[in-house]
Amino acid sequence: MRFTKSIFFLMPALIAAGCGGPKKITGPGNDINYITVEAEGTAGITAAGNSEASDRAYLDAQRKAIETALGRIYSARTVVESGRFIEQNIMSKIDGYLRKWEKSAGPEVQKYPGTDVEIIWVKITAQVGKDRLSEDTLALQKIQQRLGRPDIAITLSNKKAKQVIESSLKDKEFTVKDIGHNPQDPFKTANENNVEIIITGEATAKSAGAVMEGVSMKSYQAEVIFKALNVTDGMILAEASAHAAAAHIEELSGMTAAIKKASKQAAGELTEKMIEGWEDILNNGSNLYVDIKGLTLNNESDFKRFLKDSVRGVTEVHSKGLEDGINSFKVKYLGDSRHFAQALNEAEGDFSLTVTGYKVNLVEAEIKE
Repeated sequence: MRFTKSIFFLMPALIAAGCGGPKKITGPGNDINYITVEAEGTAGITAAGNSEASDRAYLDAQRKAIETALGRIYSARTVVESGRFIEQNIMSKIDGYLRKWEKSAGPEVQKYPGTDVEIIWVKITAQVGKDRLSEDTLALQKIQQRLGRPDIAITLSNKKAKQVIESSLKDKEFTVKDIGHNPQDPFKTANENNVEIIITGEATAKSAGAVMEGVSMKSYQAEVIFKALNVTDGMILAEASAHAAAAHIEELSGMTAAIKKASKQAAGELTEKMIEGWEDILNNGSNLYVDIKGLTLNNESDFKRFLKDSVRGVTEVHSKGLEDGINSFKVKYLGDSRHFAQALNEAEGDFSLTVTGYKVNLVEAEIKE
């Protein structure tokens, strides 16, 4: 009886899964193998007329529906960061991922925000194949792991504390690079070694006296303070501190044991906070600096607009000045410098550029003649 009842309750799901049931979209969750999403699309009106623009607007909405579904499987940043992969492997095969889509609103003639340019706007509800999308985008997982595991350097002078932090980071699959302890200019040295995060701080220990009267063993207390700094802008990404005590007959061994104990506590906390902080920066954008050769003051504003419109993932652009024929910009970008450099090199629009170099937080390019 229990088996029969289970089958009875499963029948609606089996029908929704494609066993001869209706295909009409009735809302989210009507099929465990598909994700139901809403998406808007727009297209400029050309000489071909409103009908042709509507077709392109619906196609734009379908593409955005797939991207929205991807965002539910992976982080939004990973979707943006993997834009080229998605364009080549998924967006070119829209029909293979969309099970069904329906018009929700539109088409409507609207004005492009802030202008008098007319566009066609539409809205659709679509079902996107979850399993197929997951299988075809497994490569995104490796990209996500790489972007979430930046290269780190530790500049602590205390060797024991440094060893403890390094071990904690490696357990989390971070790459730790050696740039020496307490270099004269740690940020410059970090940039030269393509390091994204510097961990610095202090580790001190002192004697707290004998454990008890008449006993030669003493108690030693340690205090550690660790900070993780983002090399790009020097901002504190995470910080942690801890106190610990250890008993020993020998002073050096006692202090070392206390520092090791305190460092282990603080390292674990710092690592977790750092991961959270780093992922937050990645999800909301990080600052990159862009030096462009061949611009003038007259077309600086046009270039800023070009960056936001033509380079996927750029959310903010700020001018930083013009010196020796080089225009400098500070860009907030959902990705790292390598992907930004690639996107900039391939961007199409009012400007054509050649990237001449990039580092962790700097991209250099020049305008093509």
